Amino acid sequence: ETPRASLGSVLIVGVGRGVGSTAARYFSERSAGVAIIARNASFLEEVRDECADAGAEVLVYPVDCTDERRMRRTIDDMVYRIGTPDIV
Repeated sequence: ETPRASLGSVLIVGVGRGVGSTAARYFSERSAGVAIIARNASFLEEVRDECADAGAEVLVYPVDCTDERRMRRTIDDMVYRIGTPDIV
């Protein structure tokens, strides 16, 4: 198994009911921190709650990824809190 710290931080954009939420669960078990971005705040909270038992810090950002200014602030906050993403 891959040590948690070796995967560093992960950024997942467009978290939905398919690949994005599956990736969030996968990486929350294997990385130091995961940031998830999508427009649906309540769904992001559900995904975060599902990932909570894995031990990684999961940051939730309800942001429309077409909003460049908000995305820049989101990435800045992520980098400050869990570091530069190693996997996007």
